Amino acid sequence: MSVILSIPVISIRHEKDCLLLPVRVQPGASRQSIDGEHAGRLKVAVTPPPEEGRANKALIRFLAKVLGISRSDLTLMSGQTSRNKLIAIEEMSFETLAKVLDMVQLERTEG
Repeated sequence: MSVILSIPVISIRHEKDCLLLPVRVQPGASRQSIDGEHAGRLKVAVTPPPEEGRANKALIRFLAKVLGISRSDLTLMSGQTSRNKLIAIEEMSFETLAKVLDMVQLERTEG
């Protein structure tokens, strides 16, 4: 299932009891932010470098904050050592995720 928001298409899949969100991470950024879409993935910048899992932990913390859910509701399913990652999101509907991502994009374009 794909969602069309104000940003280009990001392929979000529903599997079992979770949503699978493809993410492209930019570690070592000057600030943490959601920067739109990259090749069908949500592009997320995090400040820690990709050393000893620090960027992965920052990604989970940042996404939990943005999505308004607990870190325990997010699981890094694949891409532990890659910039391309797959995040499982529990306890969130597809519609809610789409609204949150759309609001983040709107804030990004206005601010």
